[in-house]
Amino acid sequence: MTMHPFRGAVLFSRGTGVASHVGNTEAALYFLEHKWPGVEGAEHGQACRVCKRALAGDATTQEAREAFVRALEEAQFDLLDVDSTTSGAVHWRH
Repeated sequence: MTMHPFRGAVLFSRGTGVASHVGNTEAALYFLEHKWPGVEGAEHGQACRVCKRALAGDATTQEAREAFVRALEEAQFDLLDVDSTTSGAVHWRH
């Protein structure tokens, strides 16, 4: 099975302080379809569609990553940013 890796992993938390890690389109779609907590908003549905399109070769993995991040933001997950332009500092984005 060919994997569709993201250029940068998505690190996120649901307020527990424990980060989850998704590094490819397959894992993002699995999380969206099987691990998603609570209400599935419009961005969730869009992320599922974009991930499926990326797996079929009709969208890029970057588009899938961006849609996944938008779904996480809509659901009010905390996202961990890694600043590659400075010293590699990390911080939670709320």
